[in-house]
Amino acid sequence: MPSKSRTCALLSEKRARFAPGGIAALSSCSALGFLIVAMALLSAPQAGAYQYISAGCGNIDFSGGQVTFNVADNITADELTAYELGATRATLYSDSSITLNDVSDSSYGRGNGDNELFRDPSHPTAYCSYSYYLSSCAIAEADMAIGDEPWVTDDIFNSYTFGVSGRSLTGTAVHEVGHCVGMAHENRYYNMMGADFSHLAWVSSSDVYYGAGEDLSNGIIDLHGKRSSNDTYRDVGVSIMRYSYAGGAYSRHKKGILTDFSSGSVLPGVDSFNGLTVYQVETGSPFVMQVTLENNGEKDVETPAVGIYLSTNNVISIADQQLSIYDTSLTRDTPLETTYTVVLPSGTTPGDYFLGVFIDPNDEIVEYSGGTVGNNATYYPIRVVAGSATTYTVTPSAGSGGSISPDTAQTVVEN
Repeated sequence: MPSKSRTCALLSEKRARFAPGGIAALSSCSALGFLIVAMALLSAPQAGAYQYISAGCGNIDFSGGQVTFNVADNITADELTAYELGATRATLYSDSSITLNDVSDSSYGRGNGDNELFRDPSHPTAYCSYSYYLSSCAIAEADMAIGDEPWVTDDIFNSYTFGVSGRSLTGTAVHEVGHCVGMAHENRYYNMMGADFSHLAWVSSSDVYYGAGEDLSNGIIDLHGKRSSNDTYRDVGVSIMRYSYAGGAYSRHKKGILTDFSSGSVLPGVDSFNGLTVYQVETGSPFVMQVTLENNGEKDVETPAVGIYLSTNNVISIADQQLSIYDTSLTRDTPLETTYTVVLPSGTTPGDYFLGVFIDPNDEIVEYSGGTVGNNATYYPIRVVAGSATTYTVTPSAGSGGSISPDTAQTVVEN
């Protein structure tokens, strides 16, 4: 078991106190777990959907966002792969990077002066722990630990969001890497620095995608700068997940829904598919679909097309039947939670389908593919029944975030 040279109290709320020996510890929050706290964490709210980790000396400086970790010998190959992927996705568009050296470190633990990734079975979830100098706010040590959780390392439909007792390690890795380059928790928006396990997109026949999202990408870019000088690293994404409420320091998220155009009532659920409700939809009757669009890359404003498709399978492509297409403007700040009104043609054969949303379906934006392939399309499963043949004109509705048209060291654990 990892050795610990500092003692932190395991608390469920932030409390201010100093640890023995003049070492102070700042709040840490577990990803929806406990707070390991000895002094309340300060966070600096920014203009967008993110906050920096800060203290009295200013923003904590995680080596300018360039941090190298030695990997402990109690980390499995699958766990390392998940953290490597999470690190890539978190830092892809910014001038920051996380390097994981697979050196099978056997002398791992917090407080030993080394930056490390290790398993810590004494902790219920996962965390980023760090010590920093009080005068400069520069880190003296940072560690990432994987706790005692039923982790899953393959991003398929086998985690909490799908009613299965497992949690995506990739999603948690993105969250913890966010902490270890300087980002605090966020509870105001659909946000990877909130409940990471529900910041995801259904993207193909068997996979889900856990990425940084607009909130985290924007925060790291604003903190450390863009990765290139000419907006080479671009990305847009879509999900049916959206903000629900503030659960303490964490944003909580929920699945989008389909509602009746006239009454606003939720359409009948008749089955389930990969953790999603299968909604009953009548042909010819307008209904409203909830969608979240994100500008995750370097470019400050993206103007992608967004296509609505009807597919016989859950791999959404431009080969599917296009129902409508819209021009969109996405400012890189907060995710755009929006709605589209949809009418299925009266001649649609009754049966099971997938209502797809495809952002940038014609690849007009040159997106950087490293670690991000697959976040451009998502879907709702639907069951189509015969309805009226009335003709309707449909228009999308825009939400926010875009438009449619060595001195004394201080120790902190962030979960």
